[in-house]
Amino acid sequence: MNFNSYRTPRKATLFNHPFKYTAHLLLIVTMMFVGSIITVFGSNEEELTKAEPRKLTDMKPPIVAAETEEANKLYFDVPLDQNIQDYILTMCSECDSCDLDPAIITAIIWKESEFNADAIGDNGNSLGLMQVQPRWHSERMDKLGSPDLLDPYQNIRVGIDYLVELYSINDDIEWVLMAYNGGPTYANNLYNEGAISKYAIDILEKADELRESSR
Repeated sequence: MNFNSYRTPRKATLFNHPFKYTAHLLLIVTMMFVGSIITVFGSNEEELTKAEPRKLTDMKPPIVAAETEEANKLYFDVPLDQNIQDYILTMCSECDSCDLDPAIITAIIWKESEFNADAIGDNGNSLGLMQVQPRWHSERMDKLGSPDLLDPYQNIRVGIDYLVELYSINDDIEWVLMAYNGGPTYANNLYNEGAISKYAIDILEKADELRESSR
């Protein structure tokens, strides 16, 4: 054997095979790229997880509260449109000196005019929904800026203002109703006898009926 002609064989490496080297390099680059993508999305997912979740109520538009409030309103089943009923409710809720009940106001309107804003009674002396008489309430009408008693809102404003005045004299609803109908002297005479007029009884019963029907 010629030892001089013997050459130690080279170990097989990637550098001996250019094609295999290139393929391996591409594999490494691909894996690094995929790893970077996973890292980016993973960090975003972590940030989203850490973010404070919004409450469902915070996502509701402001109008929802108004709609809810409107839905909770109870209207009486009477021939008065909702705007007028809202006005009565507002007038009653803004009264600090006495506890005005919208059902009582509505029952008075029923008794006095049967919900007819153009009603004229007592030979032309009583006008509108609450049958207010200008000859007794002209100063009140001027004070409130309500000269047109056939306007339902002005009529109700004057009528409620008179009820508030009566409440300041005697806070018994029976007395107040009798005084609204016939004046304080008339109410005192019946009240002192322990009597209640049919007018007052009718209104109180109608108010109870309205409350029951609106539940």
